[in-house]
Amino acid sequence: PVGAGCEALMIILTPAGENAKTFKLCTMYNHPGHHISLQFITNLKAYQFNGKSLPMLLVGDLNSPHHAFGSRLTNEFGSSLLQVMNSENLILLNNSKEPTNFSSATGQSNLIDLVISDIEMNSLITSCVVSGDIGSDHLPVVTTLDFKIQQNPKRSVNTKQWAVNLDSELSKFEISNDIDREIDA
Repeated sequence: PVGAGCEALMIILTPAGENAKTFKLCTMYNHPGHHISLQFITNLKAYQFNGKSLPMLLVGDLNSPHHAFGSRLTNEFGSSLLQVMNSENLILLNNSKEPTNFSSATGQSNLIDLVISDIEMNSLITSCVVSGDIGSDHLPVVTTLDFKIQQNPKRSVNTKQWAVNLDSELSKFEISNDIDREIDA
């Protein structure tokens, strides 16, 4: 379950192309004053498709401000979200200097529309910027992905020569018995 006050939609995307990666995209709206189910985010990251793990992109108005995200304030929802992001190795893609929301009542800015991914998805992201105006108190976060994954050409490695070179380099290291004192200094 997403949690009371939350709405979410997840889709599995398989972009066209020989090297394209299938991934999970989840859009979420968390009503102000409600907790996002942190178990939902953990389950979303763990969700497998056809028995395979997929990279994840979570986007939306999460109403979970935190100074670490670039918000002007922090609340318990933001602190909880930051904890689950840390425990699940998720990263925030937003530029923390670009607010995504301007309060219609006070005019103050905040960053509550977030783009979160796991590390595997990060290689596909080419940009994540606040851009344009849609006539709302929220500004869109435009996230661009590049599915033209470059394949590294296969190269042969002379493992015997590599081992000789490694041994040679390792023999140059000096080991000191005073290393603990040097680190403390």
